[in-house]
Amino acid sequence: VRFETLARLRDAGVFTFAMVTPALPMDPVRFVELLAPLVQVVHLGRLFERERVSQALAGLQLPGPLDDAWESQTLAYLRTAFAERGVTVDPRTPPWTYIQ
Repeated sequence: VRFETLARLRDAGVFTFAMVTPALPMDPVRFVELLAPLVQVVHLGRLFERERVSQALAGLQLPGPLDDAWESQTLAYLRTAFAERGVTVDPRTPPWTYIQ
Protein backbone atom coordinates (compact mmCIF):
# COMPACT_ATOMS: atom_id res chain seq x y z
CA VAL A 1 0.00 0.00 0.00
CA ARG A 2 2.81 2.44 0.80
CA PHE A 3 4.56 1.93 -2.52
CA GLU A 4 1.24 2.34 -4.34
CA THR A 5 0.55 5.56 -2.45
CA LEU A 6 4.00 6.91 -3.30
CA ALA A 7 3.45 6.05 -6.98
CA ARG A 8 0.11 7.87 -7.03
CA LEU A 9 1.57 10.93 -5.35
CA ARG A 10 4.59 10.98 -7.67
CA ASP A 11 2.32 10.59 -10.71
CA ALA A 12 0.27 13.55 -9.45
CA GLY A 13 3.43 15.69 -9.35
CA VAL A 14 3.85 15.68 -5.58
CA PHE A 15 7.41 15.71 -4.21
CA THR A 16 7.94 12.31 -2.59
CA PHE A 17 10.46 11.06 -0.08
CA ALA A 18 10.89 8.08 2.21
CA MET A 19 12.33 7.60 5.65
CA VAL A 20 14.04 4.26 6.09
CA THR A 21 14.74 4.36 9.77
CA PRO A 22 15.49 1.99 11.18
CA ALA A 23 16.65 -0.22 8.34
CA LEU A 24 14.98 -3.50 9.24
CA PRO A 25 15.91 -6.84 7.65
CA MET A 26 15.03 -6.75 3.97
CA ASP A 27 16.27 -7.66 0.54
CA PRO A 28 18.11 -4.38 -0.05
CA VAL A 29 18.45 -4.90 -3.82
CA ARG A 30 14.72 -5.45 -4.25
CA PHE A 31 13.89 -2.63 -1.84
CA VAL A 32 15.91 -0.12 -3.88
CA GLU A 33 14.39 -1.41 -7.13
CA LEU A 34 10.89 -0.82 -5.73
CA LEU A 35 11.46 2.47 -3.92
CA ALA A 36 13.96 4.40 -6.07
CA PRO A 37 11.55 5.12 -8.95
CA LEU A 38 8.99 6.51 -6.49
CA VAL A 39 10.97 9.08 -4.49
CA GLN A 40 13.26 12.02 -5.00
CA VAL A 41 14.88 11.85 -1.55
CA VAL A 42 15.46 9.10 0.98
CA HIS A 43 16.51 9.46 4.60
CA LEU A 44 18.40 6.50 6.05
CA GLY A 45 18.71 5.88 9.74
CA ARG A 46 20.02 3.48 12.32
CA LEU A 47 18.07 1.76 15.03
CA PHE A 48 18.08 3.78 18.22
CA GLU A 49 16.99 2.53 21.61
CA ARG A 50 18.63 -0.84 20.87
CA GLU A 51 18.53 -1.96 24.47
CA ARG A 52 14.85 -1.15 24.74
CA VAL A 53 13.75 -2.96 21.57
CA SER A 54 16.31 -5.77 21.39
CA GLN A 55 14.10 -8.34 23.09
CA ALA A 56 11.14 -7.54 20.82
CA LEU A 57 13.27 -7.78 17.67
CA ALA A 58 14.86 -11.02 18.85
CA GLY A 59 11.39 -12.42 19.52
CA LEU A 60 10.35 -11.46 15.99
CA GLN A 61 13.56 -13.05 14.69
CA LEU A 62 14.81 -9.70 13.34
CA PRO A 63 18.41 -9.66 14.54
CA GLY A 64 19.77 -7.54 11.64
CA PRO A 65 19.37 -4.09 13.21
CA LEU A 66 20.99 -5.36 16.39
CA ASP A 67 24.13 -6.37 14.49
CA ASP A 68 26.46 -3.44 13.82
CA ALA A 69 28.08 -5.11 10.80
CA TRP A 70 24.72 -5.97 9.17
CA GLU A 71 23.38 -2.50 9.80
CA SER A 72 26.50 -0.72 8.49
CA GLN A 73 26.68 -2.87 5.36
CA THR A 74 22.97 -2.50 4.62
CA LEU A 75 22.99 1.28 5.09
CA ALA A 76 26.14 1.64 2.97
CA TYR A 77 24.55 -0.40 0.18
CA LEU A 78 21.31 1.60 0.35
CA ARG A 79 23.19 4.91 0.28
CA THR A 80 25.16 3.90 -2.82
CA ALA A 81 22.31 2.17 -4.64
CA PHE A 82 19.87 5.06 -4.19
CA ALA A 83 22.49 7.60 -5.29
CA GLU A 84 23.28 5.54 -8.40
CA ARG A 85 19.60 5.72 -9.32
CA GLY A 86 19.46 9.49 -8.93
CA VAL A 87 17.75 9.52 -5.54
CA THR A 88 19.20 12.09 -3.18
CA VAL A 89 20.20 10.68 0.17
CA ASP A 90 19.05 13.33 2.60
CA PRO A 91 22.05 15.58 3.20
CA ARG A 92 21.17 15.57 6.91
CA THR A 93 21.83 11.82 6.91
CA PRO A 94 25.41 11.49 8.16
CA PRO A 95 27.85 8.89 6.91
CA TRP A 96 27.28 6.03 9.25
CA THR A 97 29.48 5.35 12.18
CA TYR A 98 27.81 3.84 15.19
CA ILE A 99 28.20 5.82 18.36
CA GLN A 100 26.97 4.26 21.58
